[in-house]
Amino acid sequence: GHQAAWHFSETFWSDPLFAPYRHSPAASELPITYTVGPLTLNGIADWVGEDFVLDFKTGRRRDSTDSRDITGWQVWAYARATGKTTGVLGYLRSPHLEIFTSDDLATFDHRATPMIQQIYQGNFTPTPSIATCAICPYSSLCDAA
Repeated sequence: GHQAAWHFSETFWSDPLFAPYRHSPAASELPITYTVGPLTLNGIADWVGEDFVLDFKTGRRRDSTDSRDITGWQVWAYARATGKTTGVLGYLRSPHLEIFTSDDLATFDHRATPMIQQIYQGNFTPTPSIATCAICPYSSLCDAA
């Protein structure tokens, strides 16, 4: 509860890893809306700086390419919605930054439209992997998991 929140706050304000992002944000807890084709995404951007958007994570970080791909979609949408060139995931439990450069974000741009088209066409073909299935709430029901 409150003790964990206090710990995470202390991590952000005291760990040198987060120093480049601690200056006064342009916005915090900013509601965002981002439209891609027929899909509208909504969320809350935790910390928006001059050229970056930072999303705080309090859970455990999974260290894999698949995990980066999964978590990157959220920060991609936030960066695009706010017009920022860099997206950052800030893990507070075990301090770590996962930085998505403008090139990284462009990769998500190129993948978004075909993926959204598949969703709207009803194509939900599973793409299992250890990291994906580990965090999927439907893995116990999925034959591909």
